Amino acid sequence: AYRSFRNYLGKAREQHVLAGHPWSELLALAARKSILSVERGLGPARQSLPFELLDALVAARSAAVVRAPGVPLGWHNLLTTAVYFIMREIEVAAAQVGHLELDFVKLSVSLRLPVSKTDQTGIGCSRSWACLCRDAVRRPDCPFHSLAGQLELLEGFFGAPLDPSLPLFPDKAGNVISKAAVVKTLETTMEAMGQPTVNDAGCKLYGGHSFRVTGARRLAALGVEIAKI
Repeated sequence: AYRSFRNYLGKAREQHVLAGHPWSELLALAARKSILSVERGLGPARQSLPFELLDALVAARSAAVVRAPGVPLGWHNLLTTAVYFIMREIEVAAAQVGHLELDFVKLSVSLRLPVSKTDQTGIGCSRSWACLCRDAVRRPDCPFHSLAGQLELLEGFFGAPLDPSLPLFPDKAGNVISKAAVVKTLETTMEAMGQPTVNDAGCKLYGGHSFRVTGARRLAALGVEIAKI
C-alpha cells in the first residue's frame, strides 16, 4: 500500500545496472509482480487539503486539541512553522532545537531543513523569515515570534539551556513525535474548527502535505514569487 513504490524500484534497478549487473527477464518479471502486489487495492489517493491558518491557530488552543492524546508541545507554534517553512509532517517532527537560529536584533529566524524526501534528517538547506508584525501589534501567525515562543515553552518544560538535539516540537516527555501524531492532531484541530476530516467516500482529507499546500498558497497570497515557493 505504498504509492511511491515504483519510484524506489526504479532507483533500485538503476543502481543495479550501474553496478554492472544485468537486468534480466526474471528480475523484470519479479519487478512487475511486486508492483502489482504493492498497489493492489490501493484505492484513491489520500488528499492533503489546505486549511485556514488563523482559524486553525485559534482552534489549536482549545481544550479539545490541547488535551488530545499525543499532541506535540507548542502545537500552535508547529502549525505556523510548518506552514511558513512549507514542511511535511516528517520534517517538522524531525526538527531539533539546534536547527534553529533566532536573531533578536534583526527579529529574524532561520531554520535548517532537509532537502531530500528520502533523508528526512539530512540537514542541507536553511530558510529564513523576518518578523511579520507591524506597529508593535503581534501577529498570531508570525513565524519569528512563534519559534521564539516555542523555545520559551520548551525551557519551561525542560529547563535552560536546552539540549540542541531536543526535538523542536516534542511530546511532553521530550521524545520525537511520530508522523501519525502530527496528522492526527491536525485532524483534531480541523474537527475543533467544525471541518470534516473525511470525504463522502471515507477517504481522509488532510495529511502530512496539508502544511505544504497551505504554505504555498499563503506565500503566494503574500506576494512571494512562485519560483521561490
